[in-house]
Amino acid sequence: MTSRTLTQTMAMTSQAWLCLLLILTLQACSEPEPAQRASPAPAQSIKVSDAPLGASENGLSLATDWSANGFEQLGQQYEWGGSGARGGGLEPHFWLAAPETDDTLWSSECADGGKVKTTIYLPRPADHFGDSINLRFETDISKATLDYPATYVSGQQSDGFEFIQGANDPMFADMKTGKWAYVQLGEGPLATRLRMSLTNTGNALDAFLPACVAR
Repeated sequence: MTSRTLTQTMAMTSQAWLCLLLILTLQACSEPEPAQRASPAPAQSIKVSDAPLGASENGLSLATDWSANGFEQLGQQYEWGGSGARGGGLEPHFWLAAPETDDTLWSSECADGGKVKTTIYLPRPADHFGDSINLRFETDISKATLDYPATYVSGQQSDGFEFIQGANDPMFADMKTGKWAYVQLGEGPLATRLRMSLTNTGNALDAFLPACVAR
């Protein structure tokens, strides 16, 4: 092979390599850049309520840790009773009392307009002054704590607090199906708190409430 032929061949080879390099360069420039991986969205914080089912808007359920929170257990000598009899000196009545004694803790009677007037004979909280107080009520199956404005009254045997409610008040439905009731007078560490059995409240209320509705 002559020198001239070799030179021509090398020149042609160089041109071929340059063309190939140019083609590769153009392909690399024309390819799209890989898509950037999307950053994960920040996790949303879901707030879950710590309050139990029977919680009211302003605090935990009365039934939660009832003993540690100062609720006293009512003695077994108290029993629920009810009557719808009217006439001959009798009036419809619903009560919680120690049988054959004057020791009554709860007394309800019919009031005008299908209402029920209830008096609970519990001591006034040591730090409470005035005749008006907030009474809170709940059972072990309640979906909410019930609040009633109560007024101080002086009774023949003992003093207590009185409040008015409808004969269809949700309190009575809860009392019929629950096993335990929780009553609190006042607020704070010195509030009066009592836990009581609801045995026989269903029969007692069934005898009493219809007389109040019909009034």
